[in-house]
Amino acid sequence: MAIKAKIQVAASPQKVFDVLSDIPSHGTWANQKAGLEVKPVSGGPTAVGSTYKSSQKFAGKHAAADIKVISLDAPNTLAFEALQEGKKPVTYKSTFTLTPSEGGTLVERTLEPNPSGLMVTIAAPAIKADMMKALKNLKAKVESGA
Repeated sequence: MAIKAKIQVAASPQKVFDVLSDIPSHGTWANQKAGLEVKPVSGGPTAVGSTYKSSQKFAGKHAAADIKVISLDAPNTLAFEALQEGKKPVTYKSTFTLTPSEGGTLVERTLEPNPSGLMVTIAAPAIKADMMKALKNLKAKVESGA
C-alpha cells in the first residue's frame, strides 16, 4: 500500500533536490513534533549506498531507523529505504520525484511500507498528514532560501 503526497514549490528542481539530498538536514523541515534527527554513518556526499541512522517520535512513540539511499538521479529523483526495527520490523521505501511545473517544481513523495499490514492501513491517514506537514515545511525552507 503506497501512501502519496505532493506539493508545488516555487523553485527549480535543482534547488529542491539540493535540500532533499542533504539527508542529515531532513529534521529541519520534517514535522517538528517528531523531533527527527538523522546522522550520517557512511560519510561523504549523498550517493546510492550512503547510510544514515535516524531517530524520531511518531504517534508518541520513539522510532529509530537505519536508512540507505537506493536511488539518486539529480535533480529528478531521490529514494531511500528506512528499516525500522522492533517487534515487527518494517522497511519504508521513500521516493521523492521532482518534476518541472508552473515555473517551479512539483514534489511528489511516495512511501511504501513493507510489510504493509493492518497497522499501516490504520495509520495511513496519520502518515499522510505527517508527510504533508513535512512537504509544507520543505516548501517554506526552499522558497525562503534558508
